[in-house]
Amino acid sequence: MNSSAAATHPDARKWDENWTAVSSGEGGGQGDVKIVVRKDGSEPGERFLKILRHQNDLSRRQRMYREVASYLTLQHPAIPKLIETNAENFGDQSYKLYLVTEVVKGLTLDKYVESNGPLPLLDAIGFAIALLGIVEHCHQSEVVHRDIKPANIILRELNPGDPVLVDFGLSFNDDEVARDATDLYEEVGNRFLRLPELAPSSPIKRDLRSDVTFCSGVLLYALTGEVPAVLADGHGRLPHQVEIVSERLLSIGDIWRVSQLKRVFDTAFQNALTSRWQSAGELISELQRIETGAIDTPMTRKALLEDVRVLQGSASSKAKQQLLSSLERALQEISAVMSSLEAQRIAPMLRPTQTAYEVRIEERRAKTALCFLMSASSSIDPSIQFRVDAIGTELVISSTYAGALSELHRTPLDSPTFGPAFQEAIEQVFIQQIRDELLSEQR
Repeated sequence: MNSSAAATHPDARKWDENWTAVSSGEGGGQGDVKIVVRKDGSEPGERFLKILRHQNDLSRRQRMYREVASYLTLQHPAIPKLIETNAENFGDQSYKLYLVTEVVKGLTLDKYVESNGPLPLLDAIGFAIALLGIVEHCHQSEVVHRDIKPANIILRELNPGDPVLVDFGLSFNDDEVARDATDLYEEVGNRFLRLPELAPSSPIKRDLRSDVTFCSGVLLYALTGEVPAVLADGHGRLPHQVEIVSERLLSIGDIWRVSQLKRVFDTAFQNALTSRWQSAGELISELQRIETGAIDTPMTRKALLEDVRVLQGSASSKAKQQLLSSLERALQEISAVMSSLEAQRIAPMLRPTQTAYEVRIEERRAKTALCFLMSASSSIDPSIQFRVDAIGTELVISSTYAGALSELHRTPLDSPTFGPAFQEAIEQVFIQQIRDELLSEQR
């Protein structure tokens, strides 16, 4: 257990009946903090003390009790151990509420990044996997944190691989139903990344998927040092598509892993909860795939983002026409590469074949299926499935061939370009398919 009932629910009406302050720290919106030691010396070492800032506010008193309930429910080495609290008495204002936990030595992620810069790529991925593991434990215990941000994550002993999640002041524990669950018209106060489901009037303020989205935002921050703030800015750009963030991701240099992470963020920052990562475990699996460099492993999730819905409401005719033009042009450019290979007579005995062509404006996507065939009697489908998605302010072109998903090109949606790098990427997929077709005929 995190603590015994006697230690957790003392009769102390004020923290200084049992504790002596050693130093003061930087508090948050809910409380003031100090480093303390026990007065009677019955246990050695320093402890972390949080004192409720607005003691006359019943709602805040109930929140501290809810925070304590979360600490009691959660038993994880990366969540601070609760030592003592009087929050059980939140209904009696003669008690000045406080809680005491173990001290976690290290820096919060924001302080660490301010001092040391963004984390190296593999360190950031490992950090995010560890953080999501903590969140998964919370969710399995039916606790939603709702305030995951760099200031609430301590890197123990300055180790990015050992994050500790703190400050459960906004958490909701289904085992301890709060008597003041956040009011329907009150916004949950995470300003690191504002989510529509946590806005005033939203009826879904306790969805587990919000925590997963916060973790995605924290990963982007760890990689770039930039705060995501909103899911889409005034220009429709998702957080990883903003110019300075995109440049910093590009500067990392590991082209394949960064490309795969961009696809993670494409999903993470969708407006609709149903279009985002659906669980911490799902995102952990994808990040582990990227971490290990499993290039040929198809994504177990809806790999081609079937549920992307960036357009909210009906777009104007001009916007739809621009979108249609960009999607169709991308498909035309793919076909042009195929025609170029045919003209070069690389494999004159093969004939170019198209088995699918589709443009869906409302879903902001298009697809085609192309291949080079020796004959029409092939027993398997050798087609390459090309997909074009309009995500935020970008066109994202990908292919699926022989079970492997590959991202081939990203370009601005309103002014797409298809240069030599695009042509080479498309050619490589076709060349692999041509080679496989020729080998199958030899057998």
